Amino acid sequence: VIDVVGVSAGAGGLTASNIVAELGKVVDAIPTTIYGKEDGYIYISQKAYRAYVRALGTLGFVDRFNNQSFGEVVIDGFTVVMVNGLAANTAVATLKSNLWFGTGLLNDTNMVKVIDTADTLGDENVRIIMRMTAGTQYGQITEIVTYGIVNSANPA
Repeated sequence: VIDVVGVSAGAGGLTASNIVAELGKVVDAIPTTIYGKEDGYIYISQKAYRAYVRALGTLGFVDRFNNQSFGEVVIDGFTVVMVNGLAANTAVATLKSNLWFGTGLLNDTNMVKVIDTADTLGDENVRIIMRMTAGTQYGQITEIVTYGIVNSANPA
């Protein structure tokens, strides 16, 4: 994983005044193997997305005050997408085709059931039970840029 050191939360984290420069660091770290491909995305937290839209408004690219739709948000050719599950001052850049939803299918504890409750409760509902493992999987780790994320794969 290519890690970009982010602005610390103690320093205020990502704000409208620094978001363009910080996302620029992410774009600069993107490997040439994926730069310019059409399914390139930068996934950012809700806080970062708000700061970026505000910065675009300040720069005159978005009319936030008249509720004008700004459509697809991009930076240097990469589509910027808000992901609610990311921590406040983090971002991940990669190709959309490099990410998958993965499950552990070979486990005896996995179960998927669809229960029609019409016979037991008399209603017209269906209940779904799912017990399984799941997570985000990737193809090429060398084609992923992270910003502000520290973990075992990305030590500080």
